[in-house]
Amino acid sequence: MIDWDTCYNHEPFWCPMRDMDLVAESVSAGFEDGAVEITSVPTGRVLQTGKQQKTGQLTLLVGQA
Repeated sequence: MIDWDTCYNHEPFWCPMRDMDLVAESVSAGFEDGAVEITSVPTGRVLQTGKQQKTGQLTLLVGQA
């Protein structure tokens, strides 16, 4: 299921990016070690009834240069 987007949503880089160490890549790009972290936030949508529905998580890479 995790590779569904790679095959059916035309996102060929999704699988390789998921396997990367994004913090290490950020440090090699110039961010200071310890200034970058990965965090996840819940995602969702509002249904026509007005009820909120959780749909998954969004992973974010945040840092300070």
